[in-house]
Amino acid sequence: QCLDRAEFESYMERACRIGAFSAEFASFSQKVWSWKNAGLKHELREIDRYVKNGGEKLMCEIENEAWPALDLAVAGQVEKINEEAELKWHFAKYLVYQTMRGDKFVELFKKIFHGLFVGNHIASYVRYFAAERVLCYLRQKLSDVSFRLIENTTAEEFLTGDNPVFDPMLNRGYTPRLGEWAFYFPVSPRRALLLIGNGAESKYERFLKPSSNEVIELNCRLCDMCVSQIHAAHSTVLEKDVYRQRWV
Repeated sequence: QCLDRAEFESYMERACRIGAFSAEFASFSQKVWSWKNAGLKHELREIDRYVKNGGEKLMCEIENEAWPALDLAVAGQVEKINEEAELKWHFAKYLVYQTMRGDKFVELFKKIFHGLFVGNHIASYVRYFAAERVLCYLRQKLSDVSFRLIENTTAEEFLTGDNPVFDPMLNRGYTPRLGEWAFYFPVSPRRALLLIGNGAESKYERFLKPSSNEVIELNCRLCDMCVSQIHAAHSTVLEKDVYRQRWV
């Protein structure tokens, strides 16, 4: 929550400019901000859901642009994504914004990217600007990163969910600098993608051809990162005691 009205209004203005919020939503949110900070709790529960979903318009546009690449990923045709810059860009943008939707990114930015913002305080409402900051860097380095296909040939299935796994959640014990990170994103029980820097295969080699134990590890990392949705092809998979948050 932002306690400074000028800061809040500046944020809303910039968010509207990049298409995150509609003017109607911005006006509505300013009223809600005033009510909350004035201690007026009535009717806030009814509008809370509307406020939380304020960025849906932007997210739907980003997801729609990423669908052609997602379809290729499910089909295992990852090289086609890497060969076409626009497909690659829209898919990368989708992964970055999806990562910013949850609360985990706040902790990641506090620990790793604190230099991107003034001071150590990183409020959750800066998620859109955090995404744009990462994408600004990624756009310049797009030719230096590629999607890698992970084929799961084990008896274990990949879980899928509503958030990618962002390395340091993927590669414990290693604190990357900006540009030295990866995104892991499963697209089916048998296929997943890694977005990593060219030449970084050695760092992620054990995940590129995973054993059953490594599939389980990736699934657990996914459980850590997901906001509200985790999916499996069979209900018995989710009944396993190993699939719960345990790496945080």
